[in-house]
Amino acid sequence: AGLIVDGGIYRHDFVAQSVLDHIMKVQLTEDIPIIYAVLTPHHFHGATHEQFFFDHMKIKGQEAARACHELLHLDQPQALSPSTPAQ
Repeated sequence: AGLIVDGGIYRHDFVAQSVLDHIMKVQLTEDIPIIYAVLTPHHFHGATHEQFFFDHMKIKGQEAARACHELLHLDQPQALSPSTPAQ
């Protein structure tokens, strides 16, 4: 998980794309899935946005954990997903 912020020194979108490219390269080279979450806000002003992105990263972490759980249970016929009710 990560937070890539535009600090005015370099283009954060370039850094974010580079992170994505290298994670994809590792997945393809090693033939393993990698679950990750990276936020790339266009505006981040310290304390003003800190709590918002802290809370948002918790949501993204939960989504990543859910994706990981489902990925680990793909071979099981009744893997749970958000749209599948528990039995």
